[in-house]
Parts: sequence; structure tokens; C-alpha cells
Amino acid sequence: MAWTYPGVPAALVAEFAGRPVADLPFFAPEMVTSDHGSVYKNHHIVASARRLGIDLLPARAMRPTDKAAVERAFAGIQSLLLELLLGYRGTDVADRGADPEGDAVWTVSQMEHLLASWIVTVWQNRRLDQYAPAWDAGGRHSPNTLFAAAAARDGISWRSLIRSRTSSCCPLTL
Repeated sequence: MAWTYPGVPAALVAEFAGRPVADLPFFAPEMVTSDHGSVYKNHHIVASARRLGIDLLPARAMRPTDKAAVERAFAGIQSLLLELLLGYRGTDVADRGADPEGDAVWTVSQMEHLLASWIVTVWQNRRLDQYAPAWDAGGRHSPNTLFAAAAARDGISWRSLIRSRTSSCCPLTL
């Protein structure tokens, strides 16, 4: 998805992207609930939301339930990835190890490979449990099985697409 950015000429975005950009995303939410970070008060975010007709609603302070889906995603990323990495600093000082700064040495390419491998092997294969689709609520589904079901329904040979794109990717090792 690519669309124009308020305050930035379309030609500049197209030059950066290497192709023309579309006018608007194919859908826009009615409302976005955010925390009180300065990034959400940025004038570009506010102008973009206004242009797309999106209401920006700041969450109540200290109420993670106001943005439960995002908090669930971050908690999942923390427990499935971050806590397993060398140098993880966690919230409890006792969990940090003797030298977390020395343990946490990653190059950009190592981190990119780690994240790509983790997304493919862990995140996309996690069981959805209570968030399973209505058409098979008792089934064991992951984002990958839902993608496979959608591809099969539409007659897409997704296995050949995946093989061609992931031939250089190796399994995640932590």
C-alpha cells in the first residue's frame, strides 16, 4: 500500500519509492486510539488523519484496556521473541544477567534476518485460539493457515510463491 503523504509532494514520494504512488489506501479506520506518546501528536499524523477522515482518540492514561489488541500484540512479541534474546533487559533487574549490554551485539543484517525468520517460523504460526475464524471456531488456526485457506479459496498457488521468496531463509535458532 502506498499513498500520498500530506505536506509531501507526490513526485518526491514516487521518486523515493521508485514508482508512482496511489492516491488513498483502500480502507481507512474511523478511529485510532493511541497512547500519549509525542509521535501521535505529530502534526503529520494529525494532518493525515484529518485528510483520511480518521478520528484520533487518545487512550485514558494508565488504561491498557483502551488499546487491548495492540497491547496483546506487544505482549506476544515480548514473550515469543524479546525474552529469548541475549541481552534482554526485561522489567525485573534479576532477569537481566551479568552483562546485558555485552550480550546484545547485533549487526543490522543479523537483526533483519532474525526478525524475518522469527516472523515466518513463530509469529505467523502461533495458534489463534479464541480468535479463530467464525467459519471454523473449534479449529486450530494460525495466520499461516488462514492465508492458506484464503489462497485455496481464490485458486492461488501460494506454496510456489512462498518457496520462491523464502529459498534463502533458514529456520530461526535462538
